[in-house]
Amino acid sequence: MTTITTETMSLQEKGDNTPIAYQGPNLPNVPKDLVVTDALNLNCDERLWVPQSPDIWFRPLCFNVSHGYFVNILRVRKNGILSRHRHTGPVHATVLRGRWHYLEHDWWAEEGAMRLNHPVISTRLKFRRGSRRW
Repeated sequence: MTTITTETMSLQEKGDNTPIAYQGPNLPNVPKDLVVTDALNLNCDERLWVPQSPDIWFRPLCFNVSHGYFVNILRVRKNGILSRHRHTGPVHATVLRGRWHYLEHDWWAEEGAMRLNHPVISTRLKFRRGSRRW
């Protein structure tokens, strides 16, 4: 149900449908929005990529220590298998380029695919050259 305020009525009466940004007070203890411009530019400055192992890097976009999660882009420039690992929380993965899959499953995540991994699943990730995962 829409609440019509005096301000809304006066705008409607004038025929002005221009949207108005929220002008009330900010909520206490709420940080400002985080905006990472050009986040999906895979050809960005090489200094933004953190080496993880030979031919594998990650680019951190967000570390949220209050809620215990992070967002990064994983870049792999070779065929290979990532060591067995477990996730302590859910993982949302989107394939930006290339393809990858878990040895424990028969499906392949290809460019444009999105995958949700549940916590505590033990997996081994296999990449095809040029794969980039977010």
